[in-house]
Amino acid sequence: MEQINKASWRNLVLIVVMILGLSLVPKQSPAADKDRELEEAYQLLRRVTLTKPYPTIDGIKTILNDLIDQIPAAKTADPKDFVDTRFLEELDRSGYIDRLYR
Repeated sequence: MEQINKASWRNLVLIVVMILGLSLVPKQSPAADKDRELEEAYQLLRRVTLTKPYPTIDGIKTILNDLIDQIPAAKTADPKDFVDTRFLEELDRSGYIDRLYR
């Protein structure tokens, strides 16, 4: 993370949160007026997508376990070493994420 400056990381997190917000707000849904399959896919996306995309330790463990064959060091890696939520927390505390879904 140190190789990319903090402003770039902050912007990346902001973009991800904005894209989630745009894709999950019904009035902006591209599937809102489309055929039944698209609407079902959209509703599934809404059910399984987190509005506040905080990573979970279990999710990181799953990814590391999937990588063990290609990257043996993944077996002993600490999932906490791959999580930095400070910019997401900053957006969350500011109320920005909640405002996306109003």
